[in-house]
Amino acid sequence: MKQFLILIFTLIGTVSTIACDCDWAGNFLTAGIKQDLVVKVKILGHYKQDQDINEKMTVEIIEKYKGTETRKTITVWGDNGMECRPYVDYFKNGQVYFLALTKIGNDYYQSNCGEFYLTVLDGKVKSEIGIRPELPQIGEMDLKEFEKKLRKINAC
Repeated sequence: MKQFLILIFTLIGTVSTIACDCDWAGNFLTAGIKQDLVVKVKILGHYKQDQDINEKMTVEIIEKYKGTETRKTITVWGDNGMECRPYVDYFKNGQVYFLALTKIGNDYYQSNCGEFYLTVLDGKVKSEIGIRPELPQIGEMDLKEFEKKLRKINAC
């Protein structure tokens, strides 16, 4: 019995050390604009790499607010179960989002440690449903108002 309890505590300790743990970097207009690329995109598709889960997605850039990217479509890597990144399956094919991305080789990834993506829906920009309400986030904002703020910040 004692050996069984030691095994259980060891497994619990191992799982907790590989889980994502990071400080909240802030809302999109605070944390997102510090990334390499800030874009409005349309999701084109999800893809598997080595796992049984979709690890990356292809997006079409609708508008660029920050960065030097010249391609119209790029690859964005998500979580593979061991990263502090959102799972790409959260992003629906054909849906429009604002993404704040970090460059990795010729591709990009985004963090889960702040508000690095927003959904565009019905003329509004919306935060992820389910983010804890005590965290600073955009919530919901008129699309044109949000884009005006984003352009103003990136012009500085």
